[in-house]
Amino acid sequence: MQKLQEHKPKICCGIELNYNDSKCNTIDYNAVRATCEKCGTIWEQNLSTNAVYYCKDNGTFIHFNCGEEVDCVWVYHSNWDKRFTCAGDGSVDKYPVPFCPKHEEKPSDRGIPIYY
Repeated sequence: MQKLQEHKPKICCGIELNYNDSKCNTIDYNAVRATCEKCGTIWEQNLSTNAVYYCKDNGTFIHFNCGEEVDCVWVYHSNWDKRFTCAGDGSVDKYPVPFCPKHEEKPSDRGIPIYY
């Protein structure tokens, strides 16, 4: 896996972006995500490779470095009750995880459980 030397944008449409942990993290994909309040562009950075992606209008993710459309894996997260171990109501959330086949390995579709 190649470690890219790029930095995530800090401003979009003149507004400072607020990056938070992405809900689509997996065992092998650790990311932060921000959404521009003005144009709705989603910015995501894979912290393992520093690869940055953006997506407008919930459409296709684009690799910020090479400008190409990237593949996407849908990651499934089980919703677990934090009062119990490995227990929940059976509901599952899914989130897109972008990756560039030229620069990254395909991430797992098994997400980290979300505790409620």
